[in-house]
Amino acid sequence: MDAGEGTESSTRWREIARRYAGMAGAFFVLALVVHVPGYFHQLYDPDEATIADQAITLQHGGRLYIDAIDRKPPLPTYLYHAMFALFGNVDLRPVHLLAALLLAVAACAVAADVSLRTRAERAWAGVLMITAAVAFLPDAGQAANYAHFALAPGAMAMVLARRRSTRSAALAGLALAGAVLCRQTWLIGLLPAGIAVARSRRWKHLGWMFGGFLVGIGLVVVWLPTADVWHWVFVSNQGFLLTAPNWSMVSVSFFGGLVLLVGLHLPLLVPVALRVRAAGSLRRALQVDRDLWVWWATATIAWISGFRFFAHYWIQSLPPLVLLATPVVARLAGRPRTWIISLLVVVTVAAVVAGFTPGTFRTLPDTTPLAKYVAAHTRPDQPILVWGNLPEAQWESDRPLGGALVHSDFVTGVSGNRTSDPNTVPAITPGAYAAVLRSVYTHPPQLVLDTSTADLRAYGGQYFDGKYPLSVFPQLKYFVDTYYTPAARVNGVTIYRLRQEYSGNSGAGS
Repeated sequence: MDAGEGTESSTRWREIARRYAGMAGAFFVLALVVHVPGYFHQLYDPDEATIADQAITLQHGGRLYIDAIDRKPPLPTYLYHAMFALFGNVDLRPVHLLAALLLAVAACAVAADVSLRTRAERAWAGVLMITAAVAFLPDAGQAANYAHFALAPGAMAMVLARRRSTRSAALAGLALAGAVLCRQTWLIGLLPAGIAVARSRRWKHLGWMFGGFLVGIGLVVVWLPTADVWHWVFVSNQGFLLTAPNWSMVSVSFFGGLVLLVGLHLPLLVPVALRVRAAGSLRRALQVDRDLWVWWATATIAWISGFRFFAHYWIQSLPPLVLLATPVVARLAGRPRTWIISLLVVVTVAAVVAGFTPGTFRTLPDTTPLAKYVAAHTRPDQPILVWGNLPEAQWESDRPLGGALVHSDFVTGVSGNRTSDPNTVPAITPGAYAAVLRSVYTHPPQLVLDTSTADLRAYGGQYFDGKYPLSVFPQLKYFVDTYYTPAARVNGVTIYRLRQEYSGNSGAGS
């Protein structure tokens, strides 16, 4: 690293810190305000319960990707785990507070971009970042999930990659690693990050960037079972990405999601359109800040991948959109400026107000009766197995995972925006069924909650073509029939209790 470059970069960052400390404070206040609904309401999205289930299992000595398995990166689980340990419970409201603070960090990051030359531009960048991140329906805008945790390190990576110093290149790689360890679709960001770093014409900067990325990945993975991380996070997603889509469901999801996303993010998209218009053509517009356009293009690919079109996938697009829109917004005057500000206020207020009534837009199952039963019939350290996709029951019960998996979709082939019928079973995630059997025989759950007998999601719902009873998987069915006895039926869910005579057999599941 050149000493002069390092000194210049450090001086620049200190100057920015002094000059914009007040602005950064305002960003934190704004981020906290727009996340107010999350301080009163806990669960917005099943992904939150999924992350919480893994964190609860870690609290009881479980190992990530062995005793608590999902095909998602590890950092969100550790963040949840840290918040649960800090507050002494599994309340999700402190996690929502953490998400708000990280959003403020993302706002500070985009405001520090070198292309923003005036204080007005920096202020607009932060405001646009914060308001855009909550401009979704509540299940995406207020939830503390993988996409939101990846936003801060992703934005930092994008901004750092645009600075032409060795240190910034290395830090960009490190930040991008943090984003990937929150949400693996940020891996595609290596392309635009490399383009941005290469603008310096010093090719060693690319080496520093990739080196920083590898160090960042290694610092976390070294503490985890490497083979299991590689398998579950990067290798086991082919079923999710390549399962044949139901094109009618995909069409509804795509067009409905696109209209909603465009409508809620007009304060970003209109200025970007004005930018293209001012350039005279899209080709000319792409010649300026090319790396930002590539960041947006790769983020769009991440949204399209798998043909799911979930709203929170779009969050990866926000940092480049903010930086593309900011110079235009900052220069607007008169009526156009009034219209943009009015639109921004209306969208933000509507999104925040909607966050107070999340059930209006997405109804989650009521798992309180199940949680009360579990609490009355198990100790806090005793695992339970929920057969089906009901991570909310596991979280509300505050019990470690039995059967290792966060839900049974990995062994049934059930997948979002796909038809649910017995034909999905061959799409089982490699290694998933073996992980379930190994877990239940080694650490038998005290209770088994079979949701296939209830009208819950794809496992027994009357609106789906098929059901997934335990009998579809004979080895697991044999285990339950042999070592468990039916104990209760709560809201249609059949509950089995472990017989006292079971002593465990670590080899039985092999």
